[in-house]
Amino acid sequence: MSEKLLIQWQQVELPLSNGSLDPRIQWDLLICHLFVKCKRSISAITRLGIDRARIIRALLEYGAIEERRHGSQAHPSGKPPTFPLWLEIREKIFTLADKLRQLNLQRTRLLSKRSELLALGLQLRSRIATLQR
Repeated sequence: MSEKLLIQWQQVELPLSNGSLDPRIQWDLLICHLFVKCKRSISAITRLGIDRARIIRALLEYGAIEERRHGSQAHPSGKPPTFPLWLEIREKIFTLADKLRQLNLQRTRLLSKRSELLALGLQLRSRIATLQR
């Protein structure tokens, strides 16, 4: 493209662990990250083996660039850019991560209590054995 693209947002925050995301979403977020945060051109991203149409579609879909086409095909999906959807997904991921941390803490506490109970059980057995002698 000889004309400059109008960048809509300046930051892309990728989750620390995005392995649970759909691979398509992972690639789209990587494309947006390279374009916005790393300031890579579309040409530079295509050199990574990613199709130019996919790059532009991802940038449009997540609202990284402004749509300039007019008419009935203004946006590939016919919907406005969905970057806020990514924020919603990100929020859900962090919520689930918090719940997982809480469950892991509860599990750790339960395992600790179990260990304490097992130790008490062993002490009781040894005392009973001592008393029976």
